[in-house]
Amino acid sequence: IGTIAFTTINKTGVFHRNTIAATVNGHELNTVQLGYYYVDAINKAYSDWYASYGQSTLYALQMMMGLDLSAPLDSQPYPDDSGDTWADFFISLAIQNATGTYAMYDAAVAEGFEMSEEERAIHENNISLFQDYADLFYGGDVDKYVAASYGVGADLESYRAYVNVVSTANAYQQRYYEALEYDEAAIREYET
Repeated sequence: IGTIAFTTINKTGVFHRNTIAATVNGHELNTVQLGYYYVDAINKAYSDWYASYGQSTLYALQMMMGLDLSAPLDSQPYPDDSGDTWADFFISLAIQNATGTYAMYDAAVAEGFEMSEEERAIHENNISLFQDYADLFYGGDVDKYVAASYGVGADLESYRAYVNVVSTANAYQQRYYEALEYDEAAIREYET
């Protein structure tokens, strides 16, 4: 009975939503929240690799980096002398991304920053795509689609909160960069 209870509870995501996996900038991330950063770090890396290698991406990953996308990442050594696996690499990258995101998000909140209507519309449109995919592949069950994409315990509500943090941080960072002013004399002095 204990095994059945554990298996049932584990499948519901209770452990994943209630286990602190990392703390960044004072924000405790549970396993599900860190999982969003982890999966997105993998997807971003693969997208970047594909942009570099095109149709040869899988070959390049296997031959140059020793990465086999059909095998578990935690069973494949990362190509350096650290003893880490590819899973360790992506977890580290996920934590770095979360740290940077929360630094920007916290600054945005401290300044009372809010996304523009256009930015919010883009944010909501991206979220609504999940419903479209759920309709196509999961009989309309968006929480099942989110869990299939990001892991046990992931659901639309927690994903929406994650995307809100990331979108706010990105919008704040973009506005910050746009507001920077450069003095031509200082630029010339720096270049010499």
